[in-house]
Amino acid sequence: MAKKFDHILDLCINKIKLGEADIASCLDEYPQYASKLEPLLETVLLLCEEPQPEPEPNAAYQGAQMLQRKLIDKRQAIVNKRGSWKSFLDRIYSSVGTRRKITYPVPHWQLRWVAIMTGVVAFITILIGGVTLSSHIMPDEPLYSTKIAVEQFRLRLTPSTEEKGKFQITLAERRMEELTEMSKSGKTEQAVSLVPLVAQHVEEASRVIVNTEKDETAHELKVKLEESATQQLATLESALEEATEETRPAIVQALDASGESYGTALETAIAREPIPAVVGNLGTIHVVVTDPPPPQDIDSLIVEVERVEVHMAAGSDSKWVTIIDEPSSFDLMELLEGNEVMLGSSQIETGTYTQARMDVTKATVIVGDEEHEVFIPSGSLKFIRPFQIKSEQTRVIVFDFDGKNSINVTGSGRYIMKPVVSLLVPDEEELLEANTEDNES
Repeated sequence: MAKKFDHILDLCINKIKLGEADIASCLDEYPQYASKLEPLLETVLLLCEEPQPEPEPNAAYQGAQMLQRKLIDKRQAIVNKRGSWKSFLDRIYSSVGTRRKITYPVPHWQLRWVAIMTGVVAFITILIGGVTLSSHIMPDEPLYSTKIAVEQFRLRLTPSTEEKGKFQITLAERRMEELTEMSKSGKTEQAVSLVPLVAQHVEEASRVIVNTEKDETAHELKVKLEESATQQLATLESALEEATEETRPAIVQALDASGESYGTALETAIAREPIPAVVGNLGTIHVVVTDPPPPQDIDSLIVEVERVEVHMAAGSDSKWVTIIDEPSSFDLMELLEGNEVMLGSSQIETGTYTQARMDVTKATVIVGDEEHEVFIPSGSLKFIRPFQIKSEQTRVIVFDFDGKNSINVTGSGRYIMKPVVSLLVPDEEELLEANTEDNES
């Protein structure tokens, strides 16, 4: 029975490798072995999924030479312990030119030790060869802890500082992809738990950028970190657009925390560059406000804004740039169902921007014919969220107010506003689509 199962397993593996079948079709073909086949086939796919880097050309030769030297040293140590009379016989054999080799039995415990070490070396070789667990394994699946362990093992074995930095950025991307997938699936606890891991990876990447001695390497890693931040945060924003009322707060929390991690890391990385990453060209930035529904018993919630600024990261030339410097206001109740209002726009220098802040000076609630002034404990809203301004590009930043959770009513009927706001930065493809629609209309 075992031989038959082994034969079936080999057939399925070969079919999958050749692209003639997948796991599901194999299980359908051999339903009586489905429970045993499925985990084994999944494991095979995990081990074969990522490409294996080619070893150094002389790696096998160097390993053989090292093993041979160890065996010679071990044998010499045994010979030295045999005693003076046996050494005397060895010298006699050597003096008469005999070709006889004196061999001594290897103890069983040494054979067992060799077998164990062979298995350990084989396991390490597989990991060094780049066989890692598939990226589709999610935090709520059994093999996830093994996946993390393999990643950390590979990280320790990465010899180059530059490669360590690249791998840290790759790991941050994996955690963000997992975070986004958990958010879309409504598994918000697992999503939020990944935020510290994202922060850890991007912090390590920025540390590599700061400590590397080569300016070209630092710049290459900085650019890779910028691109990764833009792509991953935009993907998580798309999950926020599809979020339900129950999952939205957790996704907002994850988005804000991840944006802060990437932004802080980029500030540190850009400060490392010897030349500020600023070009003399200009781009345009629009400031937009949107809002999900505020409390239903409120007719109007008018918010007055005095100033909006963004922070340009340019090493020693980093600075705050004012976008709006005059009072403006908007009614959150008019921003339902995806409606937006533009507060203002400005032309600013091209470069990398990592923060934005809005000064809210006053808010008024209207219920029926009554107006109520809203108490605002802290009027300055600050967000760390990286984005880029390119030459002749129009970039939109969106302050997404959560009206329902921003207003609290005390028992005495006093309104208190603690703004719950997310900073969203639509990606370039979304901007292109929006501009195309505007031109057609």
